[in-house]
Amino acid sequence: MITLLRLEWAKLYRRFTPHLVYALAGLLVLLVLLMLREHGAPQAHAGRHNFELVGDPRNGLLACQTAVSTIAVLLWYLAPVVCGEILGLEGATGTLRTVLTRPRTRSAVWLAKFLTAAGYVVSLCAFVGLLSLAGGAALFGWGPLNSMHALTGGKLIVLAPGEALRYLAYAYALLALTVFVGGSLAFALGSWFDNALAPGFTALGILVTLQIMGELPLRWMEKVKPYLFTNHLLAYQKVFPTAFDPETGALHFPGEVVWPAVRLLAVYVVVFAVLGWWRFARKDVTC
Repeated sequence: MITLLRLEWAKLYRRFTPHLVYALAGLLVLLVLLMLREHGAPQAHAGRHNFELVGDPRNGLLACQTAVSTIAVLLWYLAPVVCGEILGLEGATGTLRTVLTRPRTRSAVWLAKFLTAAGYVVSLCAFVGLLSLAGGAALFGWGPLNSMHALTGGKLIVLAPGEALRYLAYAYALLALTVFVGGSLAFALGSWFDNALAPGFTALGILVTLQIMGELPLRWMEKVKPYLFTNHLLAYQKVFPTAFDPETGALHFPGEVVWPAVRLLAVYVVVFAVLGWWRFARKDVTC
């Protein structure tokens, strides 16, 4: 399996698309840093109360949180293109036939490709997080995080650097899960399409369609909406604490919101994976 994974990673990074997506993600991070440098920190509002923070709240932690709260949504639409290529391109070029003639089971080949897709999504989210963190620290320095997501009841929760890093890690881990839902869908569709672009763009079409459906003011849609994965794609923005114990000062992790979303998204990944493996195990590559 280790050998298969090395081969899959080598094949992945010999292609142009993965590097293009990294470049686009890096450009988006650069734009976030320029926005913070030119316009300052986002304005903080809590109902009718406006906060005027004394001093400059900008630092690497705020840049990292701003990136996950803004540009990170575009990773939903970038990563599936790469994940769909992993199977679809080999089917289109005919190299899948050669791979399957080697003494490896189809399940092992499929698992190596699936783990490669998952690893790419994780690396892409980590790239955005680390680049924004390092770039923000280089431009604005270091310090506590005045979490703009924590405004509640007229209060602003300030996270110490260690606490902020922990919650940012939670946010980017959940971001990777949300992105991989679309990525696993595109990867599974690669078992149906012998085309490099069709799996990714079909997954994007399904994603956009479900998002539009979820916004339609239909009564029956209100019952279906909680079970659509597109309804939980912003769950990673909800991991930041919005309350704390006034006696101990311990931050409250919003698990009542986060964990149901994590379970539902994980179920979708498993379902897409099973469907993709079922098709791949029966795929005819002799013609």
